[in-house]
Amino acid sequence: ERVRPGMVLQSTLSITLQSHPGPHSRELSVVASQVSLAQVPQVGAVVSAVGDGSSPSSGIVAIGEYVLLTFVFSIPQSTIVTPEIRFGTSQNSIAPIHSVANAIAGSPSLGLAVPGSAVTVSPLEGQSNVTSHADRSESFLRLPTLTHLATSPTSQVETLSVDLEFFVKDVASANRGAMFAFQASMHSLGEQLASADVSFAIVEPALLPLSVAPLAVTGVDAMDSIPVSVQLTLQALADGLAFNSTLFESEVISGRYVPEDVQFSGAQAVQLASLSSLDRAALSTPLLMLGMGQSPLQLGGGANFTFGANFSLDIESNDVTTMLTSANFFSHFNLTRARRYTAVAAAGPVFAHAIPVLGVSFSGDRAGGSDIVQGDSVVVAGEVALPNALSSASTLTVFFTVSGHITFGDAAAVSVTASDQHVQSNCSGVFAPLSLLPPGNTYVDGTTIVVALCTLQNSQNSLGVSEATRIEARFPVQGGVAGSSVVATVNFTSLLVPGINITSDALTLTAPSLALSNTTVEVPRLAVDGGDLIDVIFSIFHDANSSSDAFSPTLVDLNFAASQYAVDSVEVDGVRVESVNNSAAAARLNVIPLGATRSVRVRIRVASRVESGHRIRPLFSVEYSSHPTNPAQGANFTVVGKAADVPTLQPQLNSTIVADQWTPNGTITVGSVLTFKSAIVLPELRTGALKFSLQASQAGWLFASPELSVLSTRGSGSSVETIEAICCADCSMGNLTEAFVVSAQLSGLVATACGDVANHDSEDFAAGPGTSEVLHFELKTRVQNVAQVAAGQQLSVNLTATAANSSALVSATFTVVEPSLSFNVTGFNQSNVLEAGQTFALEASLAHAQSASFGGDAYEVALLDAALSNGMYAQAEASVNGVALALQPQPPQVARIQQLPPLDSASVRWTNIVVPPAHAGVTLSPAVSLLYRSHPSEFGRTYVANSSAPLGWDTLVPVGTPSLLVLEGGQWNPSQVAWPGQRIQLLCSVRVPRLTTLNASVQVGVSSSVDLVAMAAPASAAFRPSIAAASVSPAAVDMVDVNDILPAYGLQPGRRSTWTNNRTTGPLEYLDIVVRGNIGLGLPVQNGVAGNVSSVVNFTGAQSPTSKTTSFTVVEPALGPLVGSFPWAAQPLDAGDPFVSFLELGHLSNSTASAWNLTFSSDLLSRGLLAVTQVDGASLLPASHGTAEFAFAPKLELASASTTNVTTSLLSSAVVGSEIWVHFEVVAFAGDLLPTRESYRTTAMQRLAWKETNVSVARGASLLGAPASAVPGERVELEATFELPQGSFPNASVVWTQQSTSGAVRLMDPHAGGSRQSTSSVSPTICSGNGCLTMITANGTVIDNLGQLVNSGTNNSKVDWVRSRIVSWMSPTALRHEEVTVSATLVWQSSQSRIQSDTEELRLSAVVAALSPPEVSVNTSQSVDGGDVVTISATVAHTVNSNAPAFGLTVRDA
Repeated sequence: ERVRPGMVLQSTLSITLQSHPGPHSRELSVVASQVSLAQVPQVGAVVSAVGDGSSPSSGIVAIGEYVLLTFVFSIPQSTIVTPEIRFGTSQNSIAPIHSVANAIAGSPSLGLAVPGSAVTVSPLEGQSNVTSHADRSESFLRLPTLTHLATSPTSQVETLSVDLEFFVKDVASANRGAMFAFQASMHSLGEQLASADVSFAIVEPALLPLSVAPLAVTGVDAMDSIPVSVQLTLQALADGLAFNSTLFESEVISGRYVPEDVQFSGAQAVQLASLSSLDRAALSTPLLMLGMGQSPLQLGGGANFTFGANFSLDIESNDVTTMLTSANFFSHFNLTRARRYTAVAAAGPVFAHAIPVLGVSFSGDRAGGSDIVQGDSVVVAGEVALPNALSSASTLTVFFTVSGHITFGDAAAVSVTASDQHVQSNCSGVFAPLSLLPPGNTYVDGTTIVVALCTLQNSQNSLGVSEATRIEARFPVQGGVAGSSVVATVNFTSLLVPGINITSDALTLTAPSLALSNTTVEVPRLAVDGGDLIDVIFSIFHDANSSSDAFSPTLVDLNFAASQYAVDSVEVDGVRVESVNNSAAAARLNVIPLGATRSVRVRIRVASRVESGHRIRPLFSVEYSSHPTNPAQGANFTVVGKAADVPTLQPQLNSTIVADQWTPNGTITVGSVLTFKSAIVLPELRTGALKFSLQASQAGWLFASPELSVLSTRGSGSSVETIEAICCADCSMGNLTEAFVVSAQLSGLVATACGDVANHDSEDFAAGPGTSEVLHFELKTRVQNVAQVAAGQQLSVNLTATAANSSALVSATFTVVEPSLSFNVTGFNQSNVLEAGQTFALEASLAHAQSASFGGDAYEVALLDAALSNGMYAQAEASVNGVALALQPQPPQVARIQQLPPLDSASVRWTNIVVPPAHAGVTLSPAVSLLYRSHPSEFGRTYVANSSAPLGWDTLVPVGTPSLLVLEGGQWNPSQVAWPGQRIQLLCSVRVPRLTTLNASVQVGVSSSVDLVAMAAPASAAFRPSIAAASVSPAAVDMVDVNDILPAYGLQPGRRSTWTNNRTTGPLEYLDIVVRGNIGLGLPVQNGVAGNVSSVVNFTGAQSPTSKTTSFTVVEPALGPLVGSFPWAAQPLDAGDPFVSFLELGHLSNSTASAWNLTFSSDLLSRGLLAVTQVDGASLLPASHGTAEFAFAPKLELASASTTNVTTSLLSSAVVGSEIWVHFEVVAFAGDLLPTRESYRTTAMQRLAWKETNVSVARGASLLGAPASAVPGERVELEATFELPQGSFPNASVVWTQQSTSGAVRLMDPHAGGSRQSTSSVSPTICSGNGCLTMITANGTVIDNLGQLVNSGTNNSKVDWVRSRIVSWMSPTALRHEEVTVSATLVWQSSQSRIQSDTEELRLSAVVAALSPPEVSVNTSQSVDGGDVVTISATVAHTVNSNAPAFGLTVRDA
């Protein structure tokens, strides 16, 4: 009974074996073939379905329908281990699994694994043995193990039934004709045993669009009741029933009407005030339900709703009520699960409501009709007739529209009224009469009146009666353009009235428009003066633009000035009218009717103080108004005529320009004086703005000042008011400075000298002038020293006299002349080098330029030498054209000539003498120049000419002469050679000139190639004792040891001295400088290097510094070559073995000096690797044995040689195998006194040959008795022995490496055992255990760190060694025939690199057992069941590739 349904019984055998009997063996296996025995029958399954009756037939379901499924499984005689029944739906979004209801066994013979246990479990949903996916697409029923316990024949089958429930969901994919299926399957141990499934199709109802009547109604008013009918009809494609039909309408919720008597198919429908009794989620809609019919609509059937619509009193005027009708119906009677459907009417009733009607009136307040003028007022009234309804957000507006331009004043008498008390507004919060309308609701902006009426209500319900709301207002006309028109518009808007308008007839604005004719004059003569009468004649008339009478006309003279004339009389149409004498408003006239003309004559008298040359221009205008009674509010106009033009008399002007006596006719020069004169004949009137203007052709070349100018202003005739009376009390030049001379440089300068002058003579000008009245003007100027006043230039000047707009101009042009001198200077004997007391001579030649433009005399001619002021030389004598001159008392002047005419010339010669303050090393360069003027006065132009001839006489310079002295035998002697370290003396003698040497210093030194080292007190300086101390100052010179620029020595630059040699005759003067020191020992100072001794004299002067140099050569010994003989070079050595070196040393061909105090040494001695035992065959004393330095010879003469034998041996501290070169160094000195140069030379080197290190590797006992073979997991013991020469092995280690043919690491875990041994003279000590092996790398390398290994033995016949041993095993994963190569190497560290011994290798081969698959046989081929016995046989053997025994065989049946 343990078998499972459909199970196939099989048997599989396998054999395992070990590669080694030990713990590290590898397990191997061999698998046999499978054997089949028998198979058990399968499980069967069927399914049935039951719905809730909402579908018209089976195999179909409606949305929201409930269905029960029963699955029945048939079970054979077998055991089903922990069976699981899986339920699934193909569309879990449409029909998810609701619950697993029951699981019932068919009989007790189908029991659990434990006898007596029941299988029935009901209900199952929510129990621990039932689970479902979150999306309800699958559910799982898990049962205990089922066992068929029946004892009947094998064909007996027991059953297990399971119930499942589901509902069809209202989702988007659940549509008519959509298919889905359910399946149940039984599973055990991951295998499906049986399954059954069932399919369903979805059905749905469908309605045609609703049919609604009537479709349109007009003239509907408050409380009308309109019958409405709605028809519902199922479509032909509907395959499902329609439940709970419900009618909805949009306008019920708005309160526009109240539904009455709602019926469904002739019966009273269920009408609800709310949807609380229904599923709001299913019925969510913005529409309000009217009624519900509960009987389902059968396939092919229909129904209808009827009701009455009674409209409310709150309907908005001009509103449109449109019914939006729809019906809902459902797929299932359970509305919670059912799908809701909606049918909408294609069109519904439309109800239209009344619209308001507007009215307007518009007129003027004075003349009536359609004409208005400025000053009138207009009256406007607008009204709106309202229907019996609400007008929400109502606004009544009155506004003007102007064509052209009209200006209105603020509105007056604005009122808002209603025609009946039934018209009310809710602006105050409740409906009230319009008389209570808040004041802020009426807004006036210019000619616009806006009344916010809020919600208007006309509660008058009488048919055909409309009530009105009215606005009235008055606006004054304040101005505009005649001919412009205006209309009034009334506008009404409310919530549903977008804006309706009505416009009045137009009103037109009129105005007068006058014009003046051309003006004519009548005068006694062409030009007038004071007292003359002038008649001005013109006409006034209406022009073509005039449209009304002109009121209050007034005559005005716009140019009237009492100082020029007065109004004598005014006549209009020949009748004298009221006039205002001496007033701009000449007369006031009567009204001028439209189309009338007036003729006007105005007589004026000229005033006595009219300015001469002025023009009389009276200009008349007329001012008038448009309004007869209120000109202030009417339009006021002004019309201007053309001005009359009458001239007055002009003055007579006369001017001249005269040059002074210093210049010929037609020429000027810098400093010349020009005089300007003018005379003015005045008419017998007032002459205004009397001015004199001076203008030059170029700016700035004339100058006027009180010191130069003579200004006279005088008048003649008793009728002239003089300048003193008009402009100033005293017309002297000082009082005119601000008015005229304030700008001294004259160019276009206008000088106002007088202002206004009046002539009161009463003589009649018509008969000709009588006594002349004349005004005189005079001004002097000087020609300036400016660039434009140049020889040959043409310069012009103008004098303009201006009075009463008249002017007179006089001009003059002058040619500029100038003097021009040239001169040449010659210097004699300029190649001479001068000292104090010596002289040098110069000569200058002067001449005029040959040009007409330069024809002037030269004045105050002076010859100058600017260098005389330096004090280095003085003037000794001078002459002009051979005539001696008295010497000038003050430099830089050499000679002066008072006047030099144009055709004359001059020659000047003079001599200078050098004085002791003159500086040494400079050039005496006279700076000669010529100075003269163009005019004898101080205002003439000054000219300067400089000599271009090269002039210069050099002064003597100080020069030092250097020399070298060396110390030999206690004496200082001149020499041309010196050795490194030798003491030397530098000598410099400086010649001191008979002058002043400024800031003098002396530098004495050798070139940097010899690296001079100063002694404690190396320098001194002194003048020659033979020279008197007074001849040179200072007598002493300060010295320092070292100058900043090595290796030069001398005076410190910051403490330089000034030498003044006052001698002019007698012996020469010298300064001696001495510097002592040693030649340097640095590497640049070598044999044959050239050196020099230099002297540099620095001073302040153009030729500084001066220098001289003398040369010498460096000498020193050069030793070699060293020759070495090494008889031991052919045999290997180790520590303690002696060897002999033969040293030979001599002078080379380039040696230039003897060598002193020779010694030899070796770096191996200082490093402790080498010991010296004998020198020249003599054993060293113990105290000196092994020292680092030994005597070679006290002196080696130039061209001689010497030989020394040295016996040495290596110490045990020498690293075995390292690179050791044996060589010696010799130290020699260039002189017998210190300090001196050391000379190093090295022997020819020889490398030591070391004794070799030998190595051997061996293996311990093996399992198979074959040292070269090992099975996986076998123990492997390895040992390496190293023979060591005498010496050191720093940082020594034994390196074990392995390499297999597969590349894998095969020798495992060397820490299992290890040890180290050595002979007694080898350290470190013996080691055993894991501590000996200090590092194992990932690639199987093992390192035995020995540390500082030293073989300190001295017996060359004894072999010293060190031994390293490791213990491991062959890897269990080693492959058959795989070879492993093991290597051992001794490695240690030298100063140059790592050193290693020879490497010894040992090869191991892995051997592995291999078995063939077992041969399997079964004693029967029939089917079997529980209790039958089956015998299985297996045979196993080695394969031909097996090369090792097999251990620990085991047989298994899978």
